Order: sequence, then C-alpha cells, then structure tokens
Amino acid sequence: MLNAQDALISPLRLETSSRRIRISTTLDQRELRISVWDNGEGIPKANLQRIFAPFFSTKPDTGTGLGLGMVTKYLSLYKGTLAVESEEGVSTTFTVILPTTALVGAGKGEEHGYQ
Repeated sequence: MLNAQDALISPLRLETSSRRIRISTTLDQRELRISVWDNGEGIPKANLQRIFAPFFSTKPDTGTGLGLGMVTKYLSLYKGTLAVESEEGVSTTFTVILPTTALVGAGKGEEHGYQ
C-alpha cells in the first residue's frame, strides 16, 4: 500500500483527479490472492528484477530497500509468493499469493517451530 501511495504522489504524476489505488481479493480451493493496483508511474523494466533485492530502492531519501525483500521472505514461510506486473507510465499490480493450506492453522506457531 505504501509503495502504491508513493507512486501516486510522484512528481511524474501531475494530474491528481485520476489517481487510483484498487485492492482486490480472490479465494478458491487452492489459493488466496490479494492484489494492490495503482495507476502511478509504473516500474521500469530494468528495475523489475531488482526490486526484491535487499537495499535496492528508487527512493533514496525515504526508502531503505528492505520492504519487498522482507515481504517475500515472510511469504515464503507460508509457501506464498509475491508477483508483480507493471507497465511504465501506466500502472503496477502487486499480488500476494498464499496457498489455502497455509491459511489452515496459520495462528498456530508450533507449525513453524514457535511455542
């Protein structure tokens, strides 16, 4: 959400009336998907493979570059993934994908060695 918000307040986005963030969810027998879409500036193709790397940031004044890497690490604990689709100058969608098996008993720490 914060990355989507940042994309909308970018100096590259001059018009304010058409700025949008959309959150959607789907659940079926196999997986839960949570998608966050924004019509901000998009992510350049050259950065798409780098955005999950630790300390990579396009926001040198405010970002540490740890956020997306941490999200993917936490999702991997539940066999989940984070997908991204982006078209520079148009929009970006991040989708969290969790298998429904990860949701069953997710509050039980002992499944992951916690007591």
